[in-house]
Parts: sequence; C-alpha cells; structure tokens
Amino acid sequence: MQPVLPSLQANTCWPWSFTLGLRSNGGWGHFDASWLWRGEFGRDVFNNTALVYATKGNAKSSRNFLASALNDPTDINEPAIYSSRWIENGRFIRLQNATVGYTFALPGLGGGRTTRVYVSGDNLLLFTPYTGYDPEVFTDASAIT
Repeated sequence: MQPVLPSLQANTCWPWSFTLGLRSNGGWGHFDASWLWRGEFGRDVFNNTALVYATKGNAKSSRNFLASALNDPTDINEPAIYSSRWIENGRFIRLQNATVGYTFALPGLGGGRTTRVYVSGDNLLLFTPYTGYDPEVFTDASAIT
C-alpha cells in the first residue's frame, strides 16, 4: 500500500489572510475631503504577466519579452510553463479613493442654495511587493469570447 502524501501548498508563510480598510473625511470652512485606504494581507497571486513575458521562448518566436527572460533557467525551446515559480506575495495597501470638494453659494439663486464642486480619483497609490501589473487584476481566458 502506497502512503498518501499531503499536497504541496504554495502559500505556507501566512496561516491567515485578512482585509483592512480605513475611511475618513473632514472639512474646513467651505472645503471638504474624504479618502479610503484599503489593504489585503496574507494572499498569494499568480503572476501571469511574468509567465508570458519572462520566458526565453518568446525571443525565439519573435515576440516581446522582458530583459529578465535572458536569465530564465528554462531552455529557449521550452514554452512557458505554469509552476509555483510565478506565485508571488500579493499583499498590498492602496489609496482606493480620495475626494476634495468646495461648497459655495451661487449668486442670484437666493434662499441659501449652495452648490459643490469636487475632484475625485480612484486607485491613486499602490504599495506592494508584487512585481506584476496589479495584485487584484484577474485574467480569465475563458471569459474572452
């Protein structure tokens, strides 16, 4: 009888994962601002971009590749190979949203009516050790029709 061996898990450094968020707002005079920081920790991400562009096989088939592909241990005749080598730490902290506004009275409307002008931005900052485009980007080839 053959012993049953446990399967290999790539994410063995964190026994847990969690998401954090910090939202705040404030105002001063006619100005106001709000922001949302969000982070995810204890997650691993498959770097599909590295798999596609960091292998030597691309050079032989006249496709774009990264300079790091020249140091790829895989033979130039081998295609890109899915492996745990492309799994990276996917933790991140991002400034998800920030808004700054100014409220003022419109002349001629009377009655204390005001309007607000604001500028808002999404995904303004991202801090992560992940080397791909974005640790939250999901690619699913089956979704392409």
